[in-house]
Amino acid sequence: MRSCIILAGGLGTRLSHLIPDLPKCLAPVGDHPFLKYLLDYLIAQKTDHFVFSLGFRAQQVMAYVKENFPGIKTTFVLEENPLGTGGAIKKSLETCSSECVLVVNADTFFPISLDRLEEFHKNKKARISLGLKPMLNPDRYGTVISDANSRIKAFREKEKKEYGLINGGIYCIDRKWMQDLQLPEIFSFEKDLMEIQASHGEIFGMVSDVPFIDIGVPDDYHRAENFLIQSLHRERRIKNLFLDRDGVINELIPGDYVKRVEEFRFREESLEELHRIAPYFENLFVVTNQAGIGKGLMTEENLEEIHEYMSLTLDFLGVRFRKIYHCPHRKEEECTCRKPEAGMLDQAKIDFPDICFDDSAIIGDSITDIQMGRSRGLLTVALGSDFKDEKGEALQDISVRSLKEFREKHLQKWKK
Repeated sequence: MRSCIILAGGLGTRLSHLIPDLPKCLAPVGDHPFLKYLLDYLIAQKTDHFVFSLGFRAQQVMAYVKENFPGIKTTFVLEENPLGTGGAIKKSLETCSSECVLVVNADTFFPISLDRLEEFHKNKKARISLGLKPMLNPDRYGTVISDANSRIKAFREKEKKEYGLINGGIYCIDRKWMQDLQLPEIFSFEKDLMEIQASHGEIFGMVSDVPFIDIGVPDDYHRAENFLIQSLHRERRIKNLFLDRDGVINELIPGDYVKRVEEFRFREESLEELHRIAPYFENLFVVTNQAGIGKGLMTEENLEEIHEYMSLTLDFLGVRFRKIYHCPHRKEEECTCRKPEAGMLDQAKIDFPDICFDDSAIIGDSITDIQMGRSRGLLTVALGSDFKDEKGEALQDISVRSLKEFREKHLQKWKK
C-alpha cells in the first residue's frame, strides 16, 4: 500500500488577503481548488491511502475531500494546537502501516514519479529521501548540497545564488526509523530532524527537473493557473543531448590523454552517426574531464585547439555544439565539476536556462558519465559497457554497443 501524508494544516498567512475565508490548499486555481490538482496527481501515481494532517479550517478541507473524492481511502489527523511540520508528520505516521511513507505539502505542486522516488529510497537504503528541484535564482527557498552519490551533505539558508537545488517538498520516510526516534511533540521536520540527520549520511535527494510551484507565495499563486495547464499537458521528450568526448566522439589513448590536435582521432563511426543523430535534438553539448591540464601535461590553449578542430569538422556535417564544457582538475583537487560530480551539467543549466534535465540524455562510456547523469535525472546511455550497482542492477537506463545501435533502436521516439 502506498500511503501519503498531505500536510495541510498551515495558516496561509501570506495568502490571507487573497483568500480570507479559505485554507490555503483550497485556494481557487482556475475552475478548481488547488487541492484537486494535487489529489489528481497522487491518484494517478497509485496512492492508496491519503492521510490529511489538518489544523486551520480543517472542517472545510474534510468536507471538500468527502464530497469530491468519496472513493479514496482517507484518514484525517487533526491538530488541536500547531505541531510544526515534524510534529504533524510524527502524529500522522501513527495511522500508516507501510514501510515507506510519502509526505507532500498541500501548497506545492512538484509532479515527480513516486515510483522512482520509492525505488531510489530503497536502493540508497535511505532513512529520508526528498525530491530536489534544480532552480535558477533560488533565493527565497534555500538550497540543498548533495554529493555525486545523491547523499545530502547540508542545507543552506536563503542566500543570493545564481543556481542551486531546492527542497521540492516531497519526502519518502522510513516509518519505523522515525517512530523509533526520541522526538518531541512539536518540532520542525526540516530544521530539527533533516538538518541534524544529514550529518549521519542517511538522507538522500533525488533530482527531478520537472515543473515546480509553491502557491503559498502570492506571485506564484497568481501564475498558478497557467503553470498547471502547461505542466499537466507536458510530456517528456528528450530535446538535449550531452556527450562525453573521449571514447564517444574520439578514440581513447590508453593510459594517456589527447594532448594536442595531432593526437585527436575521431572514432570510426562517430562522424557519420553524429551527423545522423544531431537532427533529433534541439541542443548538443559536450562534457569532458580533462585532468591532463591539471597534471601539467597540456594547456588550456592545447585543449582549445583540439576542440576547435573537432567542432569545425563536425559543423561541416551539421553537428553543432551549443557549448563544450570541460573540467581541468585532478581528482585530488575534489572540485565540483569533475565527473561524477554534476558541476558541468549545472553550469549548462546556468548558461542556458531554457534546457531542462528531465528533457535531456547523456551518452558516455564510463561509470562516471552515468553517475553524473543519474545525479541530475538525465536519461543515461552507456556506450560499449554495462555498469551495475552493488546489487548487480543496471545503473544506466539504456546500454548500446554503438552510436548506430542507439540511433536505430531508440531515437525514432525522440524525433522532433
